[in-house]
Amino acid sequence: MTRVTRPKFFIDENLPHEYADSLRRPFRAALYRSYVEENLRRTEDVDIFPILSKRGFTAIITQDRKQLFYDEERDGLRAAGLHWVGLVDIDGKGLDFHSQALAMLASVLPGLIRTEMDGAHAFYVTPDHKRVIRPIHVERI
Repeated sequence: MTRVTRPKFFIDENLPHEYADSLRRPFRAALYRSYVEENLRRTEDVDIFPILSKRGFTAIITQDRKQLFYDEERDGLRAAGLHWVGLVDIDGKGLDFHSQALAMLASVLPGLIRTEMDGAHAFYVTPDHKRVIRPIHVERI
């Protein structure tokens, strides 16, 4: 009998840790853990990536674009085999910000959960009103 493993998403420190709980209920086909639950508060990104890999994480959900632009961090993601799911171009503050962020995740998570790709990839997730052709831009890290 083949054991099916569920994708495991890490909610980065630049997003509210409560997002993990908000995503667990509607998207049960994957696991969601926050930096608080994993006891990784105030841990440098380059140190987090190998830890997440050892703990079986599939991807990191974040707003931190420097993880892709700084060579050390991008190389760390690649070495750890982690997908990067980035929420980009969110307008607003407070409730408006949170509703956009969670709506963006809700629109792409079903597809991401079913996606199997070799190697680490970056998924740029943008709000509906800023999408031109595709809901998500994917590139190899």
